[in-house]
Amino acid sequence: MNIFPENMQAKHERECQLLTENALECIWTYDIGTEKFTYVSPSVIRLRGFTVDETMRQSLADMMPQDSLDKANNTTKLLMERYQNGERQSTMLSLTGDFELYCKDTSIKQVEITVKLLHDEESDSFEILGVSRDITERKRLEEQLSQAIEVKNNVI
Repeated sequence: MNIFPENMQAKHERECQLLTENALECIWTYDIGTEKFTYVSPSVIRLRGFTVDETMRQSLADMMPQDSLDKANNTTKLLMERYQNGERQSTMLSLTGDFELYCKDTSIKQVEITVKLLHDEESDSFEILGVSRDITERKRLEEQLSQAIEVKNNVI
């Protein structure tokens, strides 16, 4: 059942498209059953240097070092366990964590990823809705600050 009149639905769809295509963060969806991305916003080019099409063809193992891959898989497993144990609160089906991602230029970026488990009751399929934010510079500055504090503590 459509809750919007036709012209309102078209306007709503255009607004959603504008938001996802122009967000600084990379917005994506990942089908847990097929282990494939079903949507990746164009900001992935800015984040990783790969096009949307290139990213859509990559597996998680192609995208991240083993430690981050293990963390991502454990996060998905935890969210699925919560859902299967009857949890339906949005806050309990969402998590945020720091990961590393490979870039096209062979560099590795630090990213903060927020994920939310989504269940499509019609198809009984599960997806992860994710938002990835580049925090490489923040991590670099935190490390510099930590080193400066350590030097001062050693002097004292």
